[in-house]
Amino acid sequence: RYFEVEAEAMRHVCLESVKPISLSAGDCLFTEGRRCEQMFFVTSGRLCYASLEKNRHSREEFSHSGNNQDHLAIPRVNTRAPKNDFLAAGEWCCEVSIWCHWIHTGTMTATQMSEVLAVDVAAFTKA
Repeated sequence: RYFEVEAEAMRHVCLESVKPISLSAGDCLFTEGRRCEQMFFVTSGRLCYASLEKNRHSREEFSHSGNNQDHLAIPRVNTRAPKNDFLAAGEWCCEVSIWCHWIHTGTMTATQMSEVLAVDVAAFTKA
C-alpha cells in the first residue's frame, strides 16, 4: 500500500535502509549496553532476548506481531534473575530506536539458523 502512495520513498527505504542478516545458532544480533541503531524483523528462525535486569517496567525494546501476548507486558519489579523472551518469524524488536536514542538493555542471540531484516535508523529517517 505505501508503495502505491510514495513509491520513491519506499524504494529508498528498501534499497538504502534495509539489509538482510543471516545468523547461525549462537550468533549474537546485539548486546546489552550497546547503542541501538537498527530495528529488526525476524523472517525465519528463532531468537532469544536475555537480560539481567533490576526494576524492569517496560517492554520498549521487545515487541510482537500483535499476537495476544498481554501477559508478557506485566511489569517485573525488583528482580535480578535472568529474563528470557523469544522472537520468531513475523515478529520484530528495537522499534524504539526509530523514535528516540536507545541503549540495548539485553542481548539477542539466535537459538537456531535465523534470517533477520535490519532497518538502519539513520537511513530510514532520511527517507
